Amino acid sequence: MLHDKFIALIETHAELLTRNWIKEVKNNPLTPGYKDLSEDDLHFRVFDVYRRLSAWLPQEETAFRQTAEHYMKLGRARAHEGIKLSEVLYATALSKVELWKYIRSQGIINDAIDMYRALEFFRRIDSFYDKVVYFIATGYESSHMEEHEVFKKSGFFDKVADSFAHWFVKDIK
Repeated sequence: MLHDKFIALIETHAELLTRNWIKEVKNNPLTPGYKDLSEDDLHFRVFDVYRRLSAWLPQEETAFRQTAEHYMKLGRARAHEGIKLSEVLYATALSKVELWKYIRSQGIINDAIDMYRALEFFRRIDSFYDKVVYFIATGYESSHMEEHEVFKKSGFFDKVADSFAHWFVKDIK
């Protein structure tokens, strides 16, 4: 199935996707906060996104809370690092752009049916990135709160994740 080929591409070529993203984010005028970060640090950041994406795709709903918490913490970390939210979100969007460019360049979309399957696959990727962007922003905005307050049982995170899940996850299906 084409869907499985796309996931395999992400898994087996995450390193190349990561290198392409690093080059783009370090040279892009919209992400100056990333220019002085080490390549090792940037590598860890985006490689983790691709790894989580390939793990999330087969089990979207069961991985929702784990994904939400991870990206909320990431947003909080970027706020504490002093990177502007607009740069964090743009760098995240660049990782999706690099992924799409790479998949298109592989020559596995050969006819209208493949294109339909690719678009369906990318709808799921868009769903992942929509969640990522929302939880990065929410984490960024909660950076003034103590971590134990944000992530305590029935606290801020639980309320945000539950509200989001009821609205967004069900709306997509």
